[in-house]
Amino acid sequence: MGRNEVFPAGSDASGLHRRDIPLHVAMLSHLLIAWDRKRWLTDPLKVRLPAFVCSCASWLAGLVIALPYPIYTTFLDLEPYLPGFAGVGICAVNLVDDMQEYMRGLFVIM
Repeated sequence: MGRNEVFPAGSDASGLHRRDIPLHVAMLSHLLIAWDRKRWLTDPLKVRLPAFVCSCASWLAGLVIALPYPIYTTFLDLEPYLPGFAGVGICAVNLVDDMQEYMRGLFVIM
């Protein structure tokens, strides 16, 4: 096991945001279910939203939320600094770009 299976040598952090999309979709699905049930309890005669629309909306919103991750993530290969760590790297927040706008937008959306 001489290589890192999570971050293979030569990889970057651009594909890591794909792991977070299902997390956001699950969270948004729970929010939509709770909102729909509250809406139905408040007014039972009101037409409910179709499940397909809620599903598509939560997947689209999850994708949009996770899309900027690669912009604010940097992959740092440790091999030049530590020769024993060939093919091992870490992902860190890119502090060069201003992340406040992204976080503020997420706060307003959620």
